[in-house]
Amino acid sequence: GYNNIWFYSISMDKRTAHLLGAAGYKAQRARDMLSHIQITGDLFLEKVVESSFPVVVPDARQDPDTNKAIVARMGNRTMVNIPVQLSGQRVGTLGLGTFDDEDILVPDRPRLDFLTTMAGHIAISMDRITQANERAKAENEIVRSYQTQAIINRLLSIALDNASLDGKLGNALDVILSTPWLPALPKGAIFISEAVTGDLVMAVQRNLDKPIQARCTRIQPGSCLCGRATQDGDIRFASYLETHHQAHAGEAGEAGPHSHYNVPIRSRGALLGVLVLYTSARHEREVKFLNAVANTLAGLVERANAQEQIERANAELILAYDTTLEGWSKALDLRDKETGDHTGRVAALTVSLARWMGVPEDELAHIWRGALLHDIGKMSIPDATLKKTDQLTQKEWKIMRHHPQNAYDMLVAIPYLRPALDIPYCHHEKWDGSGYPRGLKGKEIPLSARIFALVDVWDALKSDRPYRKAWPEEKIVEYFHEQSGKHFDPRVVDAFMEMHAHIKANGG
Repeated sequence: GYNNIWFYSISMDKRTAHLLGAAGYKAQRARDMLSHIQITGDLFLEKVVESSFPVVVPDARQDPDTNKAIVARMGNRTMVNIPVQLSGQRVGTLGLGTFDDEDILVPDRPRLDFLTTMAGHIAISMDRITQANERAKAENEIVRSYQTQAIINRLLSIALDNASLDGKLGNALDVILSTPWLPALPKGAIFISEAVTGDLVMAVQRNLDKPIQARCTRIQPGSCLCGRATQDGDIRFASYLETHHQAHAGEAGEAGPHSHYNVPIRSRGALLGVLVLYTSARHEREVKFLNAVANTLAGLVERANAQEQIERANAELILAYDTTLEGWSKALDLRDKETGDHTGRVAALTVSLARWMGVPEDELAHIWRGALLHDIGKMSIPDATLKKTDQLTQKEWKIMRHHPQNAYDMLVAIPYLRPALDIPYCHHEKWDGSGYPRGLKGKEIPLSARIFALVDVWDALKSDRPYRKAWPEEKIVEYFHEQSGKHFDPRVVDAFMEMHAHIKANGG
């Protein structure tokens, strides 16, 4: 329902904003007139920039803080501004607006949550581009030798690994310590800045003496040489006799005479950690290289954090989808007057049987979703037909038999649910080809649908219905053997009997 969309990046000092993209009604006018705007002094823009939550203006023409001249030129009425934040810092604003002659359109909570999620993805995308640009700039400044480039490339490669952050940092530290021309002793550590306290926490170390490890597990900002390096943002170098290096002062016997490089790992002014290297001597000419290493490590840390954010966001999105599906299934059970949690039971048992038959684990989630939605096509069946207790007429039966096709038509346009379509579409097909809606036969029927068809009948026959009592288990088993090769896939029948016997033998 929104006719305009725009995105502004915000300067670090929050005084100006730059239009990076606009689409919709009067988008070109926005690009021509509002590509660069001053925030300071504009009450509405200051409120938008300072807010960490969506700012919704139901009617821009009536809001006391909006710039009425801009509102008139752009023709917006309802406006929504979503903060785009990265690592707690405001980096931009995602905005939407309606025509000035349209009705007020205030977004509900699900739409705001969706827009906030999209803003998070924008922030991560911006961050990735910024990191790539910063790494490229750092690398271009270092033309020391093939080995220099090789070291940087190896660190970039480590950043792309699927390992944990600590694993990546450990591998990176090994690479840095093995640099042939760097006068580094085979000792060092990488500290990560803790978000809440700002303390430096040792993430990985190589060959540090145990007393040093114990004293340097956590370092407060401003304490010791490592902590001081974080305050001014510059590389700090000192010998083991440096009085500010409390953990090492006068302790030559512990590590022998040595020096230290303490290299802050920073990105856009934010401290991410510190790289500590033990060296045999001071070499000022390594500062540029170490800065490049720090920039690359910053990209590594931020990429790992961004990946964690993406995975968390995706997990939350999948959970929301699946919770919605469970709600649909319960609603369908109630409408269809199914016994208890019929859909939940058959979904769980279908997954168990599929796992018993060796279906790969990564396919089980789709099978579970398909089982939850097996009767979704009945949403389009009239209540008079669906809830009829008498025998269905030929016309009503034709309507009822169409519900698998209805399910396909409803779900095929949803990419997330497309892998789960086999069960809603095919669970009424029969092994001998006498099923519907397409009369599939044998292995033409997807395996997941063959599995579900048996489980669905099992649960139905075990449950009391208004028109009959539940069957005893012996009768159901006899029925399954009778229908093996007719209604059901013989292999599925055999597997189910094996699993059922195993469960009973183990007290299930």
